[in-house]
Amino acid sequence: MKAIVTIMYKPFGIIAGILAGLVSKRVFKAIWGKIDEEEAPKPNTEWATWGKILSAAALQGMVFKLVRRVARRARARPHLAVRPTLL
Repeated sequence: MKAIVTIMYKPFGIIAGILAGLVSKRVFKAIWGKIDEEEAPKPNTEWATWGKILSAAALQGMVFKLVRRVARRARARPHLAVRPTLL
């Protein structure tokens, strides 16, 4: 039974992961737009200061992790209702 639930869960997990990545990218861009008028710097950008690069990386990591946790929790809720011992 657990194998069947896992097989059914995989496609939804993959799709939810992709959607979480897209949502987190948009959320990060929206937040960074409030902080700075310029686009968030990449680590190899020559004109950006260390402070700006590290701030962008920290914010991006925090947003991506938060959105991923929310998506994972949302995916787990239907499984908890059907089979509480699965997780």
